[in-house]
Amino acid sequence: MVVRKTVWFGLGIMFFVFVLFFSTMPLASADLEFVLIRSSLSFAGNDVDFNGVLWAGDRAFGLWKSTDNGLSFQFVYRFPGVFDATNAYSGHVWNVFVDSRNYIFVSAGGTNGLYRSTNNGTSFMHVLNTNASRSESFYIDMTEDQSGNLYTITYTNGSAQPQILKSTNGGTSWTRIGTTISDVVHFHNIAYNPYNDYLYVITGEIPPSATTYRDGEKIFRSKDQGQTWNLVIDRNTTLGTVYLAMTFADNYVYIGQDYPSRICQIHRFQDNEPTPNHSYTPQIVYTPPTEGAMPYMAATNLNHNTLIFASCAEIQPGLTQILTSTNGLTWTTLTATPITPSEDRWNHLTTHPRSNTIFGTLKPGLTYQIKPNTQITPTQPPPTPTPTSSTPLSTPPTTPQPTTQTPTQSSTPNPASTPDITTQTPNPTPPSSSTQQLTTTNPTPQPTTITKITQTTPTTTQTPPTTPIQTPSKSTPPPSQTTSLPPKTSGTAKVNYTEIALITSIITAASLLSVAAIKKRHQNKHTNPQQKHPII
Repeated sequence: MVVRKTVWFGLGIMFFVFVLFFSTMPLASADLEFVLIRSSLSFAGNDVDFNGVLWAGDRAFGLWKSTDNGLSFQFVYRFPGVFDATNAYSGHVWNVFVDSRNYIFVSAGGTNGLYRSTNNGTSFMHVLNTNASRSESFYIDMTEDQSGNLYTITYTNGSAQPQILKSTNGGTSWTRIGTTISDVVHFHNIAYNPYNDYLYVITGEIPPSATTYRDGEKIFRSKDQGQTWNLVIDRNTTLGTVYLAMTFADNYVYIGQDYPSRICQIHRFQDNEPTPNHSYTPQIVYTPPTEGAMPYMAATNLNHNTLIFASCAEIQPGLTQILTSTNGLTWTTLTATPITPSEDRWNHLTTHPRSNTIFGTLKPGLTYQIKPNTQITPTQPPPTPTPTSSTPLSTPPTTPQPTTQTPTQSSTPNPASTPDITTQTPNPTPPSSSTQQLTTTNPTPQPTTITKITQTTPTTTQTPPTTPIQTPSKSTPPPSQTTSLPPKTSGTAKVNYTEIALITSIITAASLLSVAAIKKRHQNKHTNPQQKHPII
């Protein structure tokens, strides 16, 4: 009877162990696949349009496209610009953005302008000019809200007036907004949060010898599509509030530090205070090991349930990393690659991973894909709730679909004149004198073999209570067009939790049965006290 009860108890322990293991499995290590493509094209800013075409910028004023998920590229356009060897961003195509109309926007350091194509890259129109006194400025970032309004910001180092600009007609004309945020050297990021319909802008660092720039190293938020702005993160020199990368999960704002001479962290704050002028103190959610300065170049939220941050060393050697998290507190290193100062400022992530895949370049010659494992069964997403200014949403609204009408080059309207903005129309054909020399630095890459890399184990877990990222389900990823080589891991191998649970349960049950048998033998011994052992 004791043995029978113990068996049932052992089976209960087995069930409990199975539930415990499956409920604590790290989703990021099981759901994402990192694919390394050793391509001759290394690219910076990149985005995917509604046709699944990858548009990627190089670091020599050039734009390329790929129709096979980054396996091969075709040259598209060389933007007019003046290369300056003293400017680290000269020729760097930092900003590639495809809006809901399928319009392509591009800006590169040294161009002083923003370019737009309304005909799938056949031609580009110069729609914005920074009016800089020298060729070093550009428009570092763009975003789009639920209504289809476009926003962009200026990056400059003193030769232009930094501005926040808004377009309500697909980039044809632009109006300056946020004029109260003017005392800055430049802007770093502008992003729209689809979970609560808020708009955020990050201001740049304050130079060490500067006595002005009172709006620098801060984050401002607008709840009314850029009409009014409020401070949400004030400058904090102790914590460090120079940020570059930004993404969202519900009403949480995740931001990555941008310091070339110190270890950079990932912070977050929950923007849930109804008072408009309330400011927050960021919470540290990830601190990397001591391995060199690692500014966070880009961040995104894949499928609205997996945060991804990409870092890259700047000025000095370090590790370029990609980190993932499904709850914002526990982070897993997807890959880590040592780089030298000459290889810095890479690791841009895809602006809109519409094909369910993120693309990027770790360093010259190492291009990659990040996508969900094909074994995951997609489910139907729930209906999109209506956003309000007071109640944060758990699911972002649906991205506007592109219009069915395909505009032609001749139908592209001339940009309307706005204050402090001039426009010009470049020749769609790249200039023959300087372009020819630049083109030779980026020959058309050929399809190459790839290597799959598994994730490493989680590196840091913070103590605050976990807040899961509430998300709609995944959509079906595109079929893989790559050829796998033997796995190349950058850390410990992925743990098989099913095997661990099974082995643990068997050991537990065997131990309980052994204890029960010993106990029964002991009881029998005391039940027959007259029985003696024979003398041998």
